[in-house]
Amino acid sequence: LAPSDDPRAFMQAAVPMVTAGNRANTALILIERGAIGAEYYSANADSIDRNTVFATASLSKWITAHAVMKLVEQGKLDLDRPVESYLTRWHLPAGSFSSRDVTARRLLSHTAGLTDGLGFGDYRLDEALPTLEEALAAPRASTGRPSAPITVGIEPGTQFRYSGGGYLLLELLVEELSGEQFETFVNSEVLQPLGMVRSGYADLSATTNSAKSYDADGRPAPISRYASRAATGFTTSASDMV
Repeated sequence: LAPSDDPRAFMQAAVPMVTAGNRANTALILIERGAIGAEYYSANADSIDRNTVFATASLSKWITAHAVMKLVEQGKLDLDRPVESYLTRWHLPAGSFSSRDVTARRLLSHTAGLTDGLGFGDYRLDEALPTLEEALAAPRASTGRPSAPITVGIEPGTQFRYSGGGYLLLELLVEELSGEQFETFVNSEVLQPLGMVRSGYADLSATTNSAKSYDADGRPAPISRYASRAATGFTTSASDMV
């Protein structure tokens, strides 16, 4: 789009690309050698600024990884010990390969042999969210598949295979080892120390200054919730992410 040493030219080129035909809300941030460039855009009547809260989908996994590594720092988790040895509330079902080879390190890097391929499906605001154990046993897939079982279907450590289910399992691990709700632990150990005051796992329908959802034609779309905070449920603002 522009010479690599010209961030202003990049933003001048990028913003028209983002806004052309866009039916939704956008916060575009460029950090170049410590300098921050920002553009906020709404194709509707919404007001979007640095503190507007957005859903982040799978970027949630990045925050979860921070939480897992806090447990390592605290001496509560060995990344290479079988995850099963820490769990009491739910266990991986028997599969083609041993769950004893599923470790936190492999779950973090999508190399634990899980074959769910999730993509978590959303829930309407009037639907009850399943418990963590219920979601692990029968997750709702974004593809509309009737089921996406979280099982060890390939030999752990042999290949990369995307697994949203692995991060749902890490959510349980955080709760088991911290003795706290996942959201509570993330807030106290990751978000608060970083000063991320507009971040968490909020219900956007009840959050002031939040980005609304729209379909491809620019019509208002329902706001959804997700059963997995760790894999898909994180919400944040552009300011907090910077």
